Amino acid sequence: MTHHLTKLTLFLCLSIALACSSGGGDNSKSDETPIPNLAQWEANMITYGELLAARLQDPNYDPEFKLADTYYDAQWTFFQIGDYTGDSRWYTYAQAAELTYRDSYLIPNDAFLPGYWLFPHGLAEDALRTGDEVSKTALNGIATNGAYARDTTDPSETISAEFSRETAYAIHTYLQTERLGAARRERLTLLVDHALGHFDQWFGTRNADYVRPFMVGISAHALIAYYNQVSSDGRILE
Repeated sequence: MTHHLTKLTLFLCLSIALACSSGGGDNSKSDETPIPNLAQWEANMITYGELLAARLQDPNYDPEFKLADTYYDAQWTFFQIGDYTGDSRWYTYAQAAELTYRDSYLIPNDAFLPGYWLFPHGLAEDALRTGDEVSKTALNGIATNGAYARDTTDPSETISAEFSRETAYAIHTYLQTERLGAARRERLTLLVDHALGHFDQWFGTRNADYVRPFMVGISAHALIAYYNQVSSDGRILE
């Protein structure tokens, strides 16, 4: 139960952070339309973010639970909260998340991670902000060795909406490596086509076995990132 709750807590923090940034852009607060309950929203961001940060920095906390606390890219989440609040301690928390995800999990496994554990944004931001070559190498590693990001992946494996999350994470991984200077991966277009196909399975033909809102959101985020960074593909706005 604790394992699942920690994932949920970080996902809530990430959801808040995603509202602050689309991944590398301007994180300034909008003054155009008042946001209902904004103060409570911000308070929750700090409260739950600090809870996770404290556990990640606790040397006596179970390593397995520490890893669970990095799920949904804790490093990136902390970077975004730091940008939003202007409080630099969140950047220290980002390094604590990196120590668990990158150094204790990704690197020892030579970046051969399951598709649902590919979290590229925090690594990319760390490399861009600090010049950390280890983070750049780690990011390139999951783009090469991570499940569903590998070039040896059979194209049929990402057709089903059942693998929408893995498809979206692979798209994000490719896009983040490009931010660090990597060449465009040939499979990117295929994955975008499949991600669009997942929306058709969910809301067009409606032949998907299930529809999980958070997975729809993850796929939408990947397609928006592709639209903004690579191609103004009209299908994404349809």
